Amino acid sequence: MMKNLLTSCVGLFLISLLLTGVANGRDIVEKDILEYFEDPIFNDLWFGIYDQNDQKYGWWHTEEYREGDYWVFEDKSEIKLLDRVQVDRRFYDDQTVIRNHSKEYYRIGDGFLLSRVEDRYEHNDEIRITTATITDGNVRVDVNNDGINFSYNVQGFSLRFDEVYRVELLLRKYKNWSVGDTIEYKYYDLETFEISSETDILRGIDETFRDGVPLKYYQVDTVQSDARHSFKTVLSGDGTPLKYSEIGGHTDLESEEQAKSDIGFGGFTFEDAIVSVDRTIPPLARVSKITLEIVGTYDGGIRSGHQQKVYSEDGKNFLVLGKKIGSRELGLPEDRKENLQESSLYPIEDAAIREMVQRVVGPVTDEWQKVKVLLDHVGRYIVDDYTSNSMSTFEILKKRKGDCSEHTLLFNTLARAAGIPTREVRGLLNYEERKFGLHAWNEVLIDGKWHGVDATWGHMATPITHIQFQRNNYIPSSYDFHVIDVEYVDPE
Repeated sequence: MMKNLLTSCVGLFLISLLLTGVANGRDIVEKDILEYFEDPIFNDLWFGIYDQNDQKYGWWHTEEYREGDYWVFEDKSEIKLLDRVQVDRRFYDDQTVIRNHSKEYYRIGDGFLLSRVEDRYEHNDEIRITTATITDGNVRVDVNNDGINFSYNVQGFSLRFDEVYRVELLLRKYKNWSVGDTIEYKYYDLETFEISSETDILRGIDETFRDGVPLKYYQVDTVQSDARHSFKTVLSGDGTPLKYSEIGGHTDLESEEQAKSDIGFGGFTFEDAIVSVDRTIPPLARVSKITLEIVGTYDGGIRSGHQQKVYSEDGKNFLVLGKKIGSRELGLPEDRKENLQESSLYPIEDAAIREMVQRVVGPVTDEWQKVKVLLDHVGRYIVDDYTSNSMSTFEILKKRKGDCSEHTLLFNTLARAAGIPTREVRGLLNYEERKFGLHAWNEVLIDGKWHGVDATWGHMATPITHIQFQRNNYIPSSYDFHVIDVEYVDPE
């Protein structure tokens, strides 16, 4: 089963909260940026981080300032995650402390380009330090993972300050906003340095009182995309963030004393994401198709594609599962290169990884045979453990313990090192009678199509009860499944 999704997403979530863009022909010039530097928004702001039960489980602090020829955005955070998994009648609790400290350097007077990124990520006793230097569109990334060093390069990267901070700049400059205005902006992934185009929608403009003073504020929705999940933001009239909300909780602007007080272990756990089924699903060897009604609040997130289809009828939502449902996703021209790429998550050129691949794969050249031997190897190498929480491939190699997250990460790294384009996917698994829970597995690109495989269970093809989310690690909402119809395999 998959651990708390926020464990791996919190760094990207905190970064993504800041990324904004252009709306309705409004634009920013150099003078606007320099004026912003005189009175920046993210100057010593503190936030408390709360889960869906209003348990505070962390804090986040931001600063921005000039340092020589650079404008620096600096943020720090600390969260205490409690992940709870029930297997049969036994509960497994896993407490994880995550600390993050990052800096982004934008060069003043040189197009305000992002020129350097420094990131320190602590996951219990694991420490990963990433330093990225951007020169003429080329990124040199150096990673130190608990004393193990490796580097990789990314080409074609260019991101300006006004692309990152556009909403703050625009709110300072323009006041004629209307509900429904859209904002396009840039977002980048700290692991891969891929840049994506995103969209925000202005959902509301209102006024309230804060400390006895009238305060105009904006309600902004970030649109769900392949790059990230959706969330809602409340901004004051000058662009100061007051609150960020997502299905797993909320982040509130507070004083330093408030933000750091009353913190306990919390967050969105595996148990919070369980989807119940009203009756037991029959053995899959006998089943050709299952129709489920999605009962309760369903806001999207389950993809329609191979082996699964979501549709609505008479105001109800349904999910159909079956081997003959949908078609396999075709690989795009850029997919092969993108999913063979090295990153801080996938150190495919590391000597230990190369040695393991050579030993396991040996002279095998057939791609499907490579997949099989790697699935078998990962299944033997990792001992199932619900409380072993590793953030890196190196830690997995050392501990040799983990749940689906560790199986998926190690397989993805080894497969890429073996020349198989691979990516991680997230979704639900029918892991127990009348229960679906969070799960992670892989897809491999072979013969121009994406195929699901599962290193945790050793599946060369994923069963129909592996229900895949859309690409952004969507977390289930408050809904259950009701079995509407089961079609059985024709007896021979």
